[in-house]
Amino acid sequence: MGGGQGKAANGSEYLDACDHTPIFRCFDGLDSAEQSQQFKEQVASFFHRQSIPAGASVFDHKVGRRDLVIVEKGGLTMVSCHGEDKTHKKDRPVIKHVQQGEMMGMMELVRNVEQERDTSTGEYPVDVVADAKTHVLVLSQDVYLDQLVANRDHAACRLFCDNLMGLTRAAIVNWLKKVVVLRDVAEKALEELADVAHFQSMPADTVLIEQHAKVPRLYVVLSGVLKVTCEASSKSPRDRAGDTGAVEVGQLLAGDFFGESSLLNAADKDQGLAPISSTASVTTASECLFIYFESDAMKESLLKLPDVKEKIQGYIKDRLSAQLVAMNLGLFNSMRPASIALFTADLSIVNLSDGDVVFEKDSEGDDFYIIIEGAVKIEDGENLHVALSRKGDYFGEVALVRSEPRAATVTATAPTSLARVRGSNFQSLCLQSPSVAAEFEIKALGTKASVGALLLHPSTAPLLKKTLDDEFSSENYHCWGMVEEYRGKIDTGAPAAETYALAKQIRDRFITTDTEELINISAKADKHVKKYFADVDEGDPKPPRDLYDPVLKCISNNLRGNLQRFCVTKEYKAVLASFDTYTPRGRKKK
Repeated sequence: MGGGQGKAANGSEYLDACDHTPIFRCFDGLDSAEQSQQFKEQVASFFHRQSIPAGASVFDHKVGRRDLVIVEKGGLTMVSCHGEDKTHKKDRPVIKHVQQGEMMGMMELVRNVEQERDTSTGEYPVDVVADAKTHVLVLSQDVYLDQLVANRDHAACRLFCDNLMGLTRAAIVNWLKKVVVLRDVAEKALEELADVAHFQSMPADTVLIEQHAKVPRLYVVLSGVLKVTCEASSKSPRDRAGDTGAVEVGQLLAGDFFGESSLLNAADKDQGLAPISSTASVTTASECLFIYFESDAMKESLLKLPDVKEKIQGYIKDRLSAQLVAMNLGLFNSMRPASIALFTADLSIVNLSDGDVVFEKDSEGDDFYIIIEGAVKIEDGENLHVALSRKGDYFGEVALVRSEPRAATVTATAPTSLARVRGSNFQSLCLQSPSVAAEFEIKALGTKASVGALLLHPSTAPLLKKTLDDEFSSENYHCWGMVEEYRGKIDTGAPAAETYALAKQIRDRFITTDTEELINISAKADKHVKKYFADVDEGDPKPPRDLYDPVLKCISNNLRGNLQRFCVTKEYKAVLASFDTYTPRGRKKK
């Protein structure tokens, strides 16, 4: 066996510092103490000793960035030097200390950690300096590969290399156990993942993933902080013409993972489908260390771990929901957090290639779609030609709102990813959140939207109320608002006595009154309300939710003329333009 480099190799001379480390424990318990000692000395002879002056970098003294280092005497400090001026190296942030008897660089030696240079200086962002004059023992990667790994037929080399591989695998498994989706995975499965893991270190201010770019890897954060940003979404076509900047939607810390979109191929690459694009950008906010998995290797591993794949898909839905909300999309403007949670409860991802059909005209309307990435065209074969290409654009609500077949065919015009919400969930949301239902109704029906939708949506309500004030019809929308409040109390389980008191207040203010707030209702509606109050047992009122439905129908009829005049105003047309509305028989909006 050959020896190390630097000073003359002397295994017995170096063994005192090496022997107590985990990398030499593989030689304990051999057949004889003599053989154990012999093997230790043989491997120790591959190390070389270096003396590092106080304050000097080890990398300036025959130590490589992929070498294993054992501190024989003194101490080392790993520091951050991101973006620093070479002439000012004081007060650099400390990453960790390595004391006498400790070692560093085992992962770099065995797993070949990829280290990126700082783009602002061209230098590596991390340095290791001596606290005082320090003696270290070094196993260079070249010697490890050329004289230890290459001579595995020798028992001492084989035991040592196998032990290093086992130690690094165990370290990776311990890191993976900190990842939420991997906590319950069996040790053997984690070891299989560890065998296909790669390492990478990155300086601060490095963009790892750009929004809209394809993501080839799944990353696990070992150390450092990253920020997640999304392009800000505009609310009007005019805004969309300019750069709206980015919105920070979260941070990633040790134990978090990202790049999961690399695992969401609709089919294998040989079928012509690539991974979906990233829904956000990820940038390092400090020096970071990662484990990463190439998508093909990870997907093969996940075939054996269906529970993990399901958890990852769950996290994807949660992150997508958070990103859509942070983008301030009009879709969520009037949703409560509970409604958003309901809306995305069974959200699934649909991946399409250019030319794939989402749904055909005249097919049954089952689902609602939001664009995550890509573009679609909407055509009815006649005069409807709409292109949607902005993240957050949505479609499919017309058939669900109207309970009728699809009015147009929707086709992907680029590699596209869609968030799909089941129609039943969409309709539940509309029932539980009237203001959200109003958004969909106004977009789907335009100038034919109901008075209820116009009075409930935050963009149209103040405009319509002003119109009604000008035409002396304010009592109608006041009554409408109180009835909606009454319905809301019932939906949220308010005490029956409280709901009954509000029901009486509505009756006394708008129905059985001789003031100017008396609303014009039919005899049938009047009889319906009076019958309830005549029959009710005031000790247990329990008023029904539909008590005032006939009254609302009359109010809608009362305001028919007002609505027709309101829907042609420039203010209402501006609201419709902000929704990117289209009608099944309309033309593309300009």
